[in-house]
Amino acid sequence: MAMMTIQAPPVAEDGLQPARHLPPAHPWEEFAALVREFQPDVVVLVARKMPRLVELFHLDFGRSALVISDLAVPFAHAYFRNAKVAVIDDTVNVGSTLEHVAGCVRACGAREVELFSLGRRTGTPESLKVRCVYPDPLTDEQYDRLVGSVPEAISVLAKPYDLVFPSIPCRLNVPYRSAGQVVAWLRETQGHARVHYLTPQFGHAGLARVTVDLRGDGCGNYKLRLYFDERSGICNVVPFAIPPHLSDGAFTITSPSARRLFRRLEGALRDAPQGASLWEGEALCQARLFAASLEQGLRLLDDLDDVLTLRGCGEFDQTDAAMLFGPAAAADDFIVCKEQEPAPIKVECPVSGESPFLQRFCRPDILARIHAQADGDDHLSLFKALFDVLAELVGASNPKAYSFGWPYSPEEIQKKPYLRLRIGPAFDDLVAIMANLVSAKGNNARVLPLRNLVSALLDYGIDCGAVVPALTNYNGSFHRVYRKGEAGLHEKAENRMLFAWSSSGRWLSLTNFTKINAILAFCEDYEPVLSPRALQRGNVASLQATVLDLDEPEVSHYLRDTGKLSRREATTPGSR
Repeated sequence: MAMMTIQAPPVAEDGLQPARHLPPAHPWEEFAALVREFQPDVVVLVARKMPRLVELFHLDFGRSALVISDLAVPFAHAYFRNAKVAVIDDTVNVGSTLEHVAGCVRACGAREVELFSLGRRTGTPESLKVRCVYPDPLTDEQYDRLVGSVPEAISVLAKPYDLVFPSIPCRLNVPYRSAGQVVAWLRETQGHARVHYLTPQFGHAGLARVTVDLRGDGCGNYKLRLYFDERSGICNVVPFAIPPHLSDGAFTITSPSARRLFRRLEGALRDAPQGASLWEGEALCQARLFAASLEQGLRLLDDLDDVLTLRGCGEFDQTDAAMLFGPAAAADDFIVCKEQEPAPIKVECPVSGESPFLQRFCRPDILARIHAQADGDDHLSLFKALFDVLAELVGASNPKAYSFGWPYSPEEIQKKPYLRLRIGPAFDDLVAIMANLVSAKGNNARVLPLRNLVSALLDYGIDCGAVVPALTNYNGSFHRVYRKGEAGLHEKAENRMLFAWSSSGRWLSLTNFTKINAILAFCEDYEPVLSPRALQRGNVASLQATVLDLDEPEVSHYLRDTGKLSRREATTPGSR
């Protein structure tokens, strides 16, 4: 079978919206047609990326079908009774996620459930019956290429990778017209260390991503993520209010729309059958997290009114919310008058502390294993190796390789492989683990405090599909945790440059190499992916300064500092 990737549809001339009409032979059109043949009553999109892919390619699964994400299953349980349900994902590796979602749907009373995917990896259990566009199993190379192309396709949307947190549509206020201008204002008002410009160097012109950390100390992960479409003057503000424990303490939601939404979702969960989600209370916890984040975002918009204003009359993107929570979140009456305001809702929230994962993972033997696998001593290499080792310990690619031993035994994982995908560090765990990794190597402190650097690394990893967030339950307490994704961290730029350098057959100094890159940056003969539009120094293959060493490094220096280039004494001028 020929190589394939998930390509974003052509961008219209104004650069704002993807073209509505796709070529008939496009695989995603075939995929939608395959699902339509089944004539489903409900289509369940396996989060995180499928809802965005459906939006991007304008996929039609049938006008009468209810289309929601898998996280909406317990909130929309009544719609599954005696229904034909299609559960779909872009690709299948082991298949444990598809099986888990299918089990949740059946628990809600579905009459017939079919699984769909673009393709399945070689080695996927034959017992897993999935309808695929590509009938032959994908080789490892084909699978990796297909998976790696998803973040690139989704990057044409000025929206987050997934739907878990509210998206608040805003517009830029005059005279602000670009993300760079807003970033300058934010750094002046919030401080340089808390504002991270995370726009992909190989991204689409006019689109930008920025993170603003709201707390530089303490516990939990509180931030705003800003997704800019500069050409239309639009910015989607996505607030995160993630305490380390999602089941303890209390805080108050005062926003009328956030309270109304939470109460409606709470009502939708009544009579949800056991088995509609993995753990009892998981769905309600997700609703609380969403409502609390919305509360924070709406409150903080008052502090941003110099640069941003709510766009339209709605206070959050109800289309995204309906995909996340089902029809219960699609109402148009969340904004109520003061005399109709219900009493405040108390939402569980902790005060401090890491998750139980930390003491199991932050051990000398595991830290040594991470250092042995890291490509260098820089933060990004250590961060990447951390998730590589975690994936090996939990058997991410093969449940039979599970060896972590907590919070599940190997026997429990073999019985329910999906559980291994809910094991990972919380944000505070990540900060503590990275602190141990850096101190063990004597790595010098960077310009950013470690907590802010980890925040930037995490957001960058999530955006490029290299890190996957999830909700988990450790010892009866819910946590927002992270595991390894299937895409890589900036290997594309690295591998391009290493291949070109090693293939040239010449030794080059870093200075000469940088000069060549500067010339190539202005050469129109190169593919757009080689033109880092957000770059200011003219280096074609430069990487993200924020997530490397904060000194606007060139890729040649990064490759040298992380040990990927050999000295003159070696026999080849490329990577070791």
